[in-house]
Amino acid sequence: MLDVQNPDIKVDEIMQRIQEKVRLRRAETAPPQVGTGAAVPADSSLMLNQLLAQARDLAQVGVNLPPMSRTHGLKRSIATVVARLVLRVAQLITRDQRAFNQAVVATLQAFTERLASDSAQSAQRVEEMFARIGALSPRLAELEAERRAQGLKLDQLRTALSLQERRLTMLLEEARKRLPQPLDAKQLQTLAEELPHVGDAGYLSFEDAFRGSRADVKERVSVYLPKLRAAQAGTAKAPIVDLGCGRGELLETLREQGLEASGVDNNAAAVEKCRELKLDVTLGDMFEVLGKIPDGTLGGLTALHVVEHLPFPLVLRLLDESLRVLRPGGVAIFETPNPMNILVGASNFYLDPTHRNPVHPQTLRYLVEARGMVQVETIMLHPFPEEMHLAEVDSPVARLINEHFFGPQDYAVVGHRP
Repeated sequence: MLDVQNPDIKVDEIMQRIQEKVRLRRAETAPPQVGTGAAVPADSSLMLNQLLAQARDLAQVGVNLPPMSRTHGLKRSIATVVARLVLRVAQLITRDQRAFNQAVVATLQAFTERLASDSAQSAQRVEEMFARIGALSPRLAELEAERRAQGLKLDQLRTALSLQERRLTMLLEEARKRLPQPLDAKQLQTLAEELPHVGDAGYLSFEDAFRGSRADVKERVSVYLPKLRAAQAGTAKAPIVDLGCGRGELLETLREQGLEASGVDNNAAAVEKCRELKLDVTLGDMFEVLGKIPDGTLGGLTALHVVEHLPFPLVLRLLDESLRVLRPGGVAIFETPNPMNILVGASNFYLDPTHRNPVHPQTLRYLVEARGMVQVETIMLHPFPEEMHLAEVDSPVARLINEHFFGPQDYAVVGHRP
């Protein structure tokens, strides 16, 4: 009769331990869950092999004599003879038990080898899967970038179509009013005023391509928030006006910070974009808008990338008007490309066909001070990324190149009304 409960061969305990190792092995081959931070179990094949070796030793019950290290001499000789007789009898009794034990060990061995083979195949499949995912990741990133670019182009097309429909409707309406008579001077003037805005959508698309994403620009303009807050600008009694507001990144940033601000731009497509975002923006000439603002009523005035579009007399007019509309303590901020950066002054500045000429930082600061503003400072902005810089290593030449080629691409002059 087979004694499967033989205390020398603890089959249940061995099976439980093997099942636990199988569970751990499966956990090892399973792909880690992204974002869980769970650790992957260590390799347990060595321990499983040790258990199998122990099972093989225990399976040979009744085959070998037990060690008799405590007996010596005649006692040991007698004990050895008796033990061999007992062993012969025990072998007859445990023959079936040994056969069963060996069958169990052989089964466990086959199961372990199959498990190891399956685990290796599973691990290989997991590695192949991750390799495929890794190979697809760049393509997915490219598709996402393409999707965003197509979305931006679609928005631009919608804006351009909306503007063209508006102009066509106006033309047809004016023509309908006069049919069959010719258009009068007022109607012709109305149509002529729309002519400068025909290319507005194209210029807005140009800015989208070269100025950077909306998120990037919002991050860059946030540097002015402390200056505006320090001047207590952005309240109902001391609002902020952004001249040449463009796509409205600064206005949107100010609104998110709870500051009251409005903008003006002569690009109809840009104004349409701002109005879609529920921003307070006026379409028109900034000097006409400034002329309607009462003296000493603004807490802050910003003109980011405006002065490089103006002839020198209008730069002076801008500074004078800014001083007039600011209340005492109000702040004015003028940002423009930095011609001290050779790449900007000699090349990048001329990407924009509407730029007239770069303005040197010392020149603009002098003009701001000369036209009556105080507490004037110059802030250098937006250097090229560090990876583009030369390693200086105490090299004066490398420092000079980094300063004049890879230094700040823009600067701002900040002044206050006394």
